[in-house]
Amino acid sequence: MVSTMGPELEKLGVPALKRLVEALERRLLAWPPTATALRSKQIHENSEALATDLKALHAAFSSIEEGVAVLKLLKTERARCEEEQRRRLTLVWSGPEGASQSRDTAVAVKELFTTAKRKVLLSTFNLGTPDLLKPLVERQKNPPHLDVRLFLCINKQLMRGWMERDTMVQDTSERGKKRRYPEDPEAVFRERFKRKYWPDALLPQVFYDTRKQFVLHAKCVIVDDEVAYVGSANLSKWAHTDNFEAGVIVRDPQFAKELAQQFEQLAYKGKMRKVAW
Repeated sequence: MVSTMGPELEKLGVPALKRLVEALERRLLAWPPTATALRSKQIHENSEALATDLKALHAAFSSIEEGVAVLKLLKTERARCEEEQRRRLTLVWSGPEGASQSRDTAVAVKELFTTAKRKVLLSTFNLGTPDLLKPLVERQKNPPHLDVRLFLCINKQLMRGWMERDTMVQDTSERGKKRRYPEDPEAVFRERFKRKYWPDALLPQVFYDTRKQFVLHAKCVIVDDEVAYVGSANLSKWAHTDNFEAGVIVRDPQFAKELAQQFEQLAYKGKMRKVAW
């Protein structure tokens, strides 16, 4: 803002700037204020460094009126930047509310799906309940269609769980486990996904990790390469309603594009297999 702005003044927050301006306007502080005076008014924890910066500012703006005017401008600009930062980052939360104000994870993710204009990239370990995908499925039933890409975990263990939920039979014996593991997990996924999750709509591109000892565990939603959700919650009922889960929505096109590229490169380099519909 001005060339004489020192490092301590640069990082001074809006509340501290407000206290400083009010004390100067009421003549409770001299211009420039000493470290002792700043400490007595509890303006800032590092009074010595702030006093040094204000002394340098005084060299350019010698009257208290000029100093107050400059500090008011700084406070206004700092408040604008902080508000912009708050709009750019939004905390989302599942489970009982903590101390902070936050948005419900399921509501926030569904809103991202609903507001998409061009493309959606979703990564999750567990799809869970089909209800959370309904906004996307409805969008894909009629043109204009979105470019939807899902990055999932599809393996014998997960698909065995899908088969058991369909039949409502769980054989936990060692023999039963071996017998019920599907030979072709992708075939199980294709059948149940089209029937349960994505009925009567343009199917998305789906990619999955083929490694046996490791899994895709990232939980992200990226919309239009402009906004991204990153968090701990799977796309499941339990993760969005019962578990303690935390995440953040980032409204930053550069971040969203870089995050999407991480997944796109996995597919491009053959690290992820594409489901053949």
